[in-house]
Amino acid sequence: MNASRPQAQHTAMSDRTDRDESGDGPGTANPWVLVATLADRTTWWVVAEGAQPRRWTRLSRTRIASSSSMNQHLVPIIGQAISSGEPQIRSCHLSSGVRMRIIAVPVAGPDNKVFAVHVWGGPRFQPIPARPSVGALMCRSRKGFTTTDSTFEDLIDAEAIKTPARALPELMRHFEGSDDTAGLMRLFDETPEGPTLWCATVVTTGVATNTRRNLFIAAASVPYGRGRTIRAIAYDISNEHDAPSPTLCAKLVSTLPIQSRHAVGITDLTTGLVHQWIKTGPAPLDRWMCEIPETHPDDVAEVAHTRTRLLAGVEQADIRFRLRFDTSSWVSVHAHLTVLTRGISPQACLDVRLATRRANGTGSRRPSDPNPHSRPVSEVAPSPSRRARSRSLQTGGPRSIG
Repeated sequence: MNASRPQAQHTAMSDRTDRDESGDGPGTANPWVLVATLADRTTWWVVAEGAQPRRWTRLSRTRIASSSSMNQHLVPIIGQAISSGEPQIRSCHLSSGVRMRIIAVPVAGPDNKVFAVHVWGGPRFQPIPARPSVGALMCRSRKGFTTTDSTFEDLIDAEAIKTPARALPELMRHFEGSDDTAGLMRLFDETPEGPTLWCATVVTTGVATNTRRNLFIAAASVPYGRGRTIRAIAYDISNEHDAPSPTLCAKLVSTLPIQSRHAVGITDLTTGLVHQWIKTGPAPLDRWMCEIPETHPDDVAEVAHTRTRLLAGVEQADIRFRLRFDTSSWVSVHAHLTVLTRGISPQACLDVRLATRRANGTGSRRPSDPNPHSRPVSEVAPSPSRRARSRSLQTGGPRSIG
């Protein structure tokens, strides 16, 4: 009889522990856990537990998985939600005898692939908490266009007319800043062989309603063909973490005097992508906010060489080159670049204007085609040998500043 007493005490303690860990204790209701599958279906990372960001932590470290008997039921149901793309509900019993419910809801990206899974577990009589909204985004590194879902559009406070496809600068104008912009641009770097992970808090500017939000965004960049695919998920943490006031630097930049007919922005030197405009220029340069221009094939190598010089240590550089937007003619521009930061993701200020026309009417260092408007792009493109040489020097693809 005395020998059974420790066993009874152990059973009672185990029962209380399972109940507490499963959310059956007072004030211990489990939150939804957001499990990201951005890199591939077999690699899972926790990026949120309720309204609290989690920077790539393991499922075993969450409250719903703190009981070993609960943890063994989570992995199969999450895997089933990923493979089926459908919500899953499962009942199970803990070692203490408590009957539990586990719910897994997949979060689909713009390409209908599962980007994440929202999972919750608790006693079946416990009310299920509201599930936070999660937006999704994807982008091809060589194109520079992002594709979003409707939830992401709502989170960034987009205009009444929402668009599923945005050029990178047009997307970034919805953000006031990030605590890791350099890391964000590394996602577009095509040199890493494996996945590149990034997460950060981002404050929205409130473009449509002046409602500033604090978002947490987690993203992964994975190889895709000759480029990379960036997948990201975002959710609002404003209720727990107020959006900070605009910084003094942000206010200063918005009031800086900029010469008329100049466009000023920020470009990533590694990829050549322009990701932010401080001021848009006159037509057709104003289209650079919502479109990605094409650099003239004959100018690609020279633009890439200029970026190489800046990466090698030159602080400033000037260059003329030709670009065009969809359905427009080639225009010659003059660009002045000044290095802002170096390190893992060097950034430069880009000051660009329409070039002054020269005697040949092009404003370019090279004579243009006699009548490029009347011939298709394939006919004004360089010879195969020149094209190969240009592409070998170009990092960011033709639809960038080089």
